[in-house]
Amino acid sequence: MKEEDFEAFLKDFCDFLNGLEESVARMKQQIAKLVGVAEQQKTVQEKIEKLKQSLGDLAEYLSFTVRDGKAVLMPRQFLGAENFAKIARIAREHGGEYISAGKESRFEIPL
Repeated sequence: MKEEDFEAFLKDFCDFLNGLEESVARMKQQIAKLVGVAEQQKTVQEKIEKLKQSLGDLAEYLSFTVRDGKAVLMPRQFLGAENFAKIARIAREHGGEYISAGKESRFEIPL
C-alpha cells in the first residue's frame, strides 16, 4: 500500500471514528432522557402506592389517574358522609383538595 493511500485511509477512518463518537454521544443523551422519564414514572407510581396505603380499604372506592402532575382520585361509587370525610382528611394531609364538579367531582393531590 502506498503511503498516500494509507494516509487517505487513516483520514477516512478518523472521520468515521469521529462520526461514530458523535452518534454515541447523541445516543447517550437520548438514553439519559429516557431513563429520566422512566425514573419519574417510577417515582409517580411509588407516590400513588403510598397514597393508596394511606387510604387503606378506602382506596377500593376510588379510581386513580395522574393528570398535570397530580393524582386524581375519582369516586367509583357513592362514598357516604363518613368515608368522604376520611378521604378528604387524607387528601388534605397530602396537600390535596376536593374538586366539586358534579359527575366529575374528584380529589386532586399534588405529586
